[in-house]
Amino acid sequence: LEELEPATRIRIEQYGYVLISRAKHVFDLHEAGFVDSHTLQASGISRLRNSIKKYKVIAEHWENVKALFSPEFQQRVDSEIEFR
Repeated sequence: LEELEPATRIRIEQYGYVLISRAKHVFDLHEAGFVDSHTLQASGISRLRNSIKKYKVIAEHWENVKALFSPEFQQRVDSEIEFR
């Protein structure tokens, strides 16, 4: 991570935030009853989980920003990371 240029790290973190925001949006729609569990998993949670597990920068970014999100969303993402 230390070898990344600052601009590259920022771009990766921005991509991570887009993934997090998308997953949160789909999560909220699911909680409100507008999206089924399959759509929640396929449209947001799995892509975020896979990126967190694959890219250390995104994993660190999640740890740094997750306090900005509801405890329910944090718990869902963290349980996905641990489970898979």
